Amino acid sequence: MFHCKKIVGILGLLVVLSASGVWGSEQDILRDSRLTLQEIMKIPAKSIPASLFQKAEGMAIFPAMVKGGFIVGVQRGEGVLVVKNKEGVWENPRFASLTGGSLGFQAGVQRADVVLVFCSRRSVEAALEGRFTVGADATVTAGPVGRQATAATDWKLKSEIYSYSRSRGIFLGAAIDGSVLEIHSDVTNAFYQNGVPDEAKALVDTIVASAGANAVPPSEVSAEPVPLTPNDKESVRLKLVEANAQLQEILEEQWKVWLALPAEVYEPEGKPSVTALQFVWSRFETVMTDPKYQALREREEFIQTRELLKTYMGL
Repeated sequence: MFHCKKIVGILGLLVVLSASGVWGSEQDILRDSRLTLQEIMKIPAKSIPASLFQKAEGMAIFPAMVKGGFIVGVQRGEGVLVVKNKEGVWENPRFASLTGGSLGFQAGVQRADVVLVFCSRRSVEAALEGRFTVGADATVTAGPVGRQATAATDWKLKSEIYSYSRSRGIFLGAAIDGSVLEIHSDVTNAFYQNGVPDEAKALVDTIVASAGANAVPPSEVSAEPVPLTPNDKESVRLKLVEANAQLQEILEEQWKVWLALPAEVYEPEGKPSVTALQFVWSRFETVMTDPKYQALREREEFIQTRELLKTYMGL
């Protein structure tokens, strides 16, 4: 009986691999990952909450993941893993695959989009080591969507990974527990040999923009900072760095990273991007608008840093 199941499982894997291909075009994977995320975020009531993006340490996206099986199910997808560095800046996407199987009565082949949101540094670092088993190396929970986030009481950072899937049909046994996430360093290194293509930058920009969604009304953030004289801007930068250093002294470790300024702000005459500044600004505004952070937003260190950041951005 065991051998029969094993043989059927292998046949299921062959079906999946033949449907998905050995490895798709890297440009296509990046484009499809970006489109998947954009489509998921189109409907606020059913999208991944912006607050979860803001707390995320990494994100894995597997567009059109193939799920197939007969008695023994097999699932495989090609996608990307995008992680934050220790300064809180999103790095270039790494190419990855997600492969797994589950026992039970399953039939048919189906494609689905899968997104994993990593909320702990430990789980991100474990994934970056090369091979990572979802549910074994880190806890995974179905993530809240839209308005569920405001009503839920048990999801905030209690699970290391939150999973989202968008099904394009009916499939029984679509759980991803036990699936193996594997980083393909050879593919990634070869892809970036000649620089960072626009499609990779576009995916990172989409993640950053999603983190700011619903956090700050568009009318409250200028598309371009109001120009300051070079001397004035440098003076504000120095004051901002000093104020942020005082703020960092009163914060716990995860908050230090969450409210960290873009690395360029610490450099003389540094030029952080508008996107990076707006991303940090959205986090300060989250503290300002969420009642549970009242104690923090009333601290003088937080108030001074926020006001100087506002001036530095020209808001």
